[in-house]
Formats: sequence, C-alpha cells, structure tokens
Amino acid sequence: MKPVYTLLVLLLIVVVAVGMFLDFSSFRKKVEEAEAEPEQEDSTNTTIMGNDNFPLKVGSRGLRVTKLQKNLNIIYKKSIAEDGKFGTDTLSLVRLIGRDDVPENVFILLNNTAIVSINNNRPKL
Repeated sequence: MKPVYTLLVLLLIVVVAVGMFLDFSSFRKKVEEAEAEPEQEDSTNTTIMGNDNFPLKVGSRGLRVTKLQKNLNIIYKKSIAEDGKFGTDTLSLVRLIGRDDVPENVFILLNNTAIVSINNNRPKL
C-alpha cells in the first residue's frame, strides 16, 4: 500500500475514534447531569429517575433503563418500549447477551456498540 493511502487510513481511524469518544463523553455528561437533578414524580406517583443503579435488572426504572432499551432496539433491530421500566421485554433482549442483569461495564459496551451501529448505517457522503 502506498504511504499516502496508509496515512489516509490511519487518519480516518483517528477521526472515527475521536468521534466515538466525544459522543460517549457527551452521553456520560448527560447521565451525570440527570443524576444530579432531584427526582421527579409522574402522574402515577412513581419516580421517573427511580432505582436505576447498576446492575440494572428486572424492576429497575429510570433514565439508564431508557438508554439501555434504546441501545438494545438499535443493536437487535427490535422495538421494545423505551419507557424506562426494566421488565420482561427488556430482559428477553438482555438474555441474548447471556445475562439477567446489566452491570455498568456491559451498559457502556452496549452504548458503544449502538453508536457504532448507528454510524455504520448512516448514508455515506
């Protein structure tokens, strides 16, 4: 391979890696901001931010569960409800990765996988 092409490939890899890092950093900042806000209540008197501490499992509720559901829908091309409630539908997709719960490291891995999936499906310019 010519040196120019090698340089271009390396530059492309760096640009993609930086883009993924920045996207993850902005998501992490949003999660931290959401955690800092006081809990709010919906009309049924249950908390929106609920108990979404790691590991996420059946019964967990909150913003992290919503993000998990969005990521699972992207990765597995499914359409489970993104309601922030870890129930049987969410569990069925989590079991596809051989787990009954989602610790923080798996949550981050699923988020990164969803980002890559989105980027791979974008139209090329």
